[in-house]
Amino acid sequence: MSAVRNEPVLAPAPVKFQTVVEDGIFVGVIGATLLAAWFLILDLMRGHAFHTPALLGTLVLHGPQAMGSMTTIEPQAVAVYTGIHLASFVAVGILTSYMWTQFEHFPILGFVMLVGFAAFEFGFFALDFALGLHLVGHLSTWSIGVGNLVAAGGMFAYL
Repeated sequence: MSAVRNEPVLAPAPVKFQTVVEDGIFVGVIGATLLAAWFLILDLMRGHAFHTPALLGTLVLHGPQAMGSMTTIEPQAVAVYTGIHLASFVAVGILTSYMWTQFEHFPILGFVMLVGFAAFEFGFFALDFALGLHLVGHLSTWSIGVGNLVAAGGMFAYL
């Protein structure tokens, strides 16, 4: 006769909202800082500090047609883009932090995060093409890809 065991099923530990948000903000700031530093280094090597955030800020403020005629670095464009950049990374950081807390109990989330990163990369280039923004013409494809890998690597190194 075999004994029937009633072993408890381990449920995932409750996620503390405050911890997820705190980690997410920190992770987002890490990613945003690494990406900004990457493009600052590239801009300095080209002799035009803050060209990349000024270009993207000009896109946000004045539309794609203004990017071609940009001759000076406008502090307002840099500030606007920097704010959008930081807020976007913090939002992604909070989502990533939450998914990371669930990863131990649901390992498939590792695959989901990897596919999400790949979809983001593809989506950026597809959106650029579809909207006719031509950002890839202003910012090289390899610099965008490497920058995003550096940012993602820094974010996951912290988590």
